[in-house]
Amino acid sequence: MPKLVIVPIARDLLIENIKDIVIIVDSSNKIIDINPAGIKLIMSFKNKKFNIKQGMNFIGIKFNDLLKFVPDIKHVTTVSNTSNEYTITFNFNNKTFYYRVYKSSIFDTDKSEIGRLFTFHNITKMQEYTNNLKQLNDELLISYRIIGTAMEGILMTDASGNIIKVNDSFQRVSGYKKDDLIGKNPRILKSGRHDKTFYLNMWHSLSTNGYWEGEIWNKKKNGKIYPKWMSITSLKGSDGAVENYISISTDISKIKKTEDKLHSLAYYDLLTGIPNRTLFYERLERSLIRANDNKKQ
Repeated sequence: MPKLVIVPIARDLLIENIKDIVIIVDSSNKIIDINPAGIKLIMSFKNKKFNIKQGMNFIGIKFNDLLKFVPDIKHVTTVSNTSNEYTITFNFNNKTFYYRVYKSSIFDTDKSEIGRLFTFHNITKMQEYTNNLKQLNDELLISYRIIGTAMEGILMTDASGNIIKVNDSFQRVSGYKKDDLIGKNPRILKSGRHDKTFYLNMWHSLSTNGYWEGEIWNKKKNGKIYPKWMSITSLKGSDGAVENYISISTDISKIKKTEDKLHSLAYYDLLTGIPNRTLFYERLERSLIRANDNKKQ
């Protein structure tokens, strides 16, 4: 078959079978052709609200009147608009659909516009993916702001225990800068005040319960040892494997000093520093209990 015959047939087959919606209007904006994909979509909106009859082909209907069949449509641009690309959205069966519209003019041999071609491409999945990414990004930004401005020291490691993030509060309390810590193991913070059993119990709790909390003494960059209350949580992926560990800690140096001061006030004479009667009775009671347990005087 000659090319002049094959090309129009191929074009017709393409328009008839393409998943995109194709609508052609004349110069008065009346529909002169609409492909099966377009008819199928409009017919799917058939309900009491819309007067759509079985077998309608919508030929002769004004383009803007056709859009009235689409439920809760938004961002509609009229055919007279100069924009050749825009997006329409509509809600149907409790779901939002997104279509990207491409408009092209059809010219006669004398270059006068005799009609327009509209192509509607379904971008719902892509838009949902974009919306999800935007929501995730917004949530991450909020999380980073919370972590960055938190008064507690926050440290995060990967599954191997290498530090991947610390917040400003952690840097301020520990004296370490972020560059000093990233990629390192938290053991560089060890004070030496805890024995091996202490850390074994910590990791046992983490592996068993996914959580540990308690008082721990760490060492600052300047070598000073300080106490803090710390919680560690293991973060797991969808497969159940640990992906990260996150610790949240509070410097309790002031609290410990207050406790020591209260202890001193309770058990020692304020003027001489000599142990008082309260401490004597406590020590005596402890000795009596120990002697009773050992069956000795």
